[in-house]
Amino acid sequence: MRKTGRPQRGNPIASRWSVRFDLGLFYLGRPKVDLEVETTLPIDQIPGGQELLDQLLAEQRAELEDEVNRAEFYPVVAFAVCWRL
Repeated sequence: MRKTGRPQRGNPIASRWSVRFDLGLFYLGRPKVDLEVETTLPIDQIPGGQELLDQLLAEQRAELEDEVNRAEFYPVVAFAVCWRL
């Protein structure tokens, strides 16, 4: 009988090790953005202050929504080496 350096199938030592590799995408869903402003400044006493604040908030919301919409899918890469007792 000829022996080789490779473990044979069913060898208890060789069957204890396994390797796992996963690659894929995780769906996070459509992101939602909600912004609120709290301030102690008297914005309502400044002429046009509230309108300016609302406009700036809407611009920031639109910019943030544009950025987070790219994060609808999240890449996943996993690699594992397992050893069984």
